[in-house]
Amino acid sequence: MLASSVWRGTSQGWFIGGLVVGGTATATLLAALGSLPRALLPDVVVAGAVAVVLGVVLLHELGALHLRLPQNARQVPERIAGEGPRFGALQFGWRWGPGCGPS
Repeated sequence: MLASSVWRGTSQGWFIGGLVVGGTATATLLAALGSLPRALLPDVVVAGAVAVVLGVVLLHELGALHLRLPQNARQVPERIAGEGPRFGALQFGWRWGPGCGPS
C-alpha cells in the first residue's frame, strides 16, 4: 500500500483526512445508536449486555473463541483512482475510515 500511487505528493494527507472523517462519522453514529438502549432499558439489562459483549471479546482475544471478522481485500477501484490525487485519496480514505472499503 505504501508503494501505491495514493502516496505520491500530498495525497497521503488527503487519505488520512478521509480516514479520520469517515471513522469519526461512524463513531458518532454508533455512539448515538448505542445510547438508545441506555435510555430505554433498565441499567441491569444494559450492564448484562455489556458484560456478555466484553466476555465474547475477551474469549476471542485469548484464542478460546474464533470469530470471523469482516474483511475487504480489494484494491482501489479505477474510478476512485481516476478522480485525481487529492479527491481520489480523500474518497478512498472516507470509505476505509468506517471500515466499509471501496465499492
